[in-house]
Amino acid sequence: MRTRLDHVGVNVRDLAAQTDWYRDAFGLRTVFEFHLDGPGLRGVVLEHPHGWRVELLARAGSAAGLRAPDPLTAALTEGYGHFALTTPELDPVHAALVAHGAGEVMSPGPSPEPGVRMAWVSDPEGNLIELIEKFEVMEKLEPMEKSEPTSEFEPTAKFETEANFEPRKQNVGKHTDRTPERGQAQ
Repeated sequence: MRTRLDHVGVNVRDLAAQTDWYRDAFGLRTVFEFHLDGPGLRGVVLEHPHGWRVELLARAGSAAGLRAPDPLTAALTEGYGHFALTTPELDPVHAALVAHGAGEVMSPGPSPEPGVRMAWVSDPEGNLIELIEKFEVMEKLEPMEKSEPTSEFEPTAKFETEANFEPRKQNVGKHTDRTPERGQAQ
């Protein structure tokens, strides 16, 4: 089966403010905006230069849902809890997001995955975002220039990519399918 993740959808209260924040904080560009008159749903799809997308959705009358202060609390509620981004440079990315108004949830430190570091932030409405430092990202992403951005499609913060990184140990072990809960179809 050939698939890849297309986007993550985040329900927000203030579409304009969250659109501005995600665009500025992550260097995203607007792909398209939409409005569905019947249900009163408005949305915008934002895209990073490396292809990942975030869809922000807002609907009049919405109520705040899970706003867990950290990932462990979020795991007490079933359903969406966070989305994660990989970077070869965790510390400067984390610092730049916090400087841009992200809530600092967890400072950079070791991940449960061997050889990987992680940090957590929240967007201005409290949605959790995991940041993961992985060595392979260095090989898959082209290095970012050290110059100032020249278009709205380029990230607003540039980071040096020549830092020394140790390759992480490859994950050995098998992934197993989740066992359906009692009463659920397989």
